[in-house]
Amino acid sequence: MSYFGEHFWGDKNHGFEVLYHCVKQGPVATKELADFIRERANIEETYSKAMAKLSKLASNGTPMGTFAPLWEVFRVSSDKLALCHLE
Repeated sequence: MSYFGEHFWGDKNHGFEVLYHCVKQGPVATKELADFIRERANIEETYSKAMAKLSKLASNGTPMGTFAPLWEVFRVSSDKLALCHLE
């Protein structure tokens, strides 16, 4: 990171070059950030779909005996997690 005081004051006033370099790097940095956010959104969407699919599997489980509450917890938590990652 370049600081204003380090380049525009004193004997070596090479601030224009520093400023020009920062301006030139702006679009590159913006594109890298946009690509990262886009990839993150794709990953979250894939994860959400997988959690929704898992939730459906939990709904198909046999709710017998002491496992019935456990299946319900898995189904509800998987549904909520899928929705959180979809938003």
